[in-house]
Amino acid sequence: MMRKSTLIVKKIMISLLALILIASPLLVPSNAHAAPGDPMFVSVSSQSDSSLALDREGRIWAWGRNNEGQYGNGTTASSTMPKKIEVMGSGGSPVTFQKVKAGFGNSAALDDADHLWMTGSDYNERLGNDSAGSSLFWEKNLVSDAGTDVTFTDLVVMRTASLALDSNGTLWVWGVKSPTAPIDVPVKYPVYDGGVPVEFETIEGNEEGALALDSNKRLWRLIDVDFIPLKFPETSAVEFQSIASGSGIGAGTSLFLALDAAGNIWTWGGDTEGELGDGAGDTGPTYIPAKLTVVDSGTPVIFTQISAGLKHALALDTNGNMWAWGNNTEGQLGNIGAVKSEVPVKIPLEDDSGTPLQLTSVSAGYGESFGLDAGGQIWSWGRGQNIPKKMRVAPAVSLSVSNLSPGYLQPITLTADVTGDFDNPTGTVVFKDGGDVLGSKSLTGGTAQLTGITLSPGAHQLTAYYEGDGVYLELASVNVTVTAAANPAKAITSFSFATPAATGTVNEASRTISVTVP
Repeated sequence: MMRKSTLIVKKIMISLLALILIASPLLVPSNAHAAPGDPMFVSVSSQSDSSLALDREGRIWAWGRNNEGQYGNGTTASSTMPKKIEVMGSGGSPVTFQKVKAGFGNSAALDDADHLWMTGSDYNERLGNDSAGSSLFWEKNLVSDAGTDVTFTDLVVMRTASLALDSNGTLWVWGVKSPTAPIDVPVKYPVYDGGVPVEFETIEGNEEGALALDSNKRLWRLIDVDFIPLKFPETSAVEFQSIASGSGIGAGTSLFLALDAAGNIWTWGGDTEGELGDGAGDTGPTYIPAKLTVVDSGTPVIFTQISAGLKHALALDTNGNMWAWGNNTEGQLGNIGAVKSEVPVKIPLEDDSGTPLQLTSVSAGYGESFGLDAGGQIWSWGRGQNIPKKMRVAPAVSLSVSNLSPGYLQPITLTADVTGDFDNPTGTVVFKDGGDVLGSKSLTGGTAQLTGITLSPGAHQLTAYYEGDGVYLELASVNVTVTAAANPAKAITSFSFATPAATGTVNEASRTISVTVP
């Protein structure tokens, strides 16, 4: 009887172990982010001179225009380099995100719980916050459907409207380009195809144009100035893997791209700068997607990624080469010169030191472009800069001194700590006394230490200057004041003589003697 019970217990334990092994992947937190050493950034979004990036920890970084609170950091101060944005939840805990999109004076994001957040201008009801107005901070927009919490999988923000897809693939819309009157809160808008509800997988938008792919990989127009969802009949037999929407602001219509399952690029929209890539010149806007034929040394090119900006486009092929076409007045195509291209051209990318550069993703902006390399670092070009340049981030540098009031010629130790939001900073720290160099040391684990330093009597302003590395910018610490004591053996501060008559003073700090003869 005992043997039978033991066998039963063993079988139960084996069953439980098997269940744990099967379920263990499900026990990993859904918002777990990458570990140190993994790519720094995972995505870049740029529109209307504002840019946002999402790092491996799910944190938002922003740079470019911030005149309407697009950063969501409580200010309208802009930055030329990526700036980390702290977003706090209602309980005071940091919020992490899975997707972020730059808009037209505003920004939107999806947190790790699939909820919608927005910041910036509410012009045209773009924030969908029930007409609460513009905001300088990221605010969660809780959406419900018949009392049930709505979660989202994708979103876009444009000049006149914002769109999102819920977890069922249903479209939600708000803003002045809504299907009826301007809508100041997200409203569900089911789309039908032959009487059957359409389930969408992804949406893309820019300025006044938006596209979508449905669950059958078919191409839809959602907004082209006006909100009129329509499946393209011309491509009803074609499966697509991705879409991109660009801008034609100034003169022209929106630029649209689609990448089919075979890796071919389709384009339509405006063509004032050759952005259609068909080599036909400015023949006016087209409204029907047309497949481009791109060859490299006689071999058809297969593409893996596309991106559309302000009248220019970027793409990556299966060999990791970047192709570009359209407007190039700001160097946004990434080649030498400012000549536009009316057909896709392969760009031999090099960094500012002449080293070949390969990117894993690209993002076309307004007069500028961005890319991510295999390490997840952001590269930028355009705005008058023809060659890609790595966008480094700011570290934090602090200096501590073992004794702020050392005795005469008493040695002190200077310690510099350099920290960053990613892996430990590397490189060299230069220790300075005003403009004089005291010495330099390499960082080890983010720390550099200079020992055995003696200072002349008097006050000294000490700093630690970090020279930067491939990830972090150069930066100096704040000044630390150290006052060294005078030589106690030289206590004479003044003197006088009767014959010959003379008086004087001794300044130990400056090592000078002043003599006055009547």
